[in-house]
Amino acid sequence: MPDSAISTGLIDFAVPVEKMGETLELVVRGRPILNALVSREDTDRLRRAQDEISQLLRSHSGHDFSGYKSKTFLVRVARRMQVV
Repeated sequence: MPDSAISTGLIDFAVPVEKMGETLELVVRGRPILNALVSREDTDRLRRAQDEISQLLRSHSGHDFSGYKSKTFLVRVARRMQVV
């Protein structure tokens, strides 16, 4: 099963069992950054950022994310940034 999951390309991390705890700790430590990003009051700035990121994603992948709710969009982008 792990090989099957890895082959899909849809997993965030493929680490040995010995490294899973350390990897999960790093993810959890990043959560406050994600929460701070989406809880700011500067909605105009966040909306502009979402528009710019959405345009970049559309030009590179062909997918249109402009219809996403701001909080959902920014959490997903921040999460991908954290993983990458």
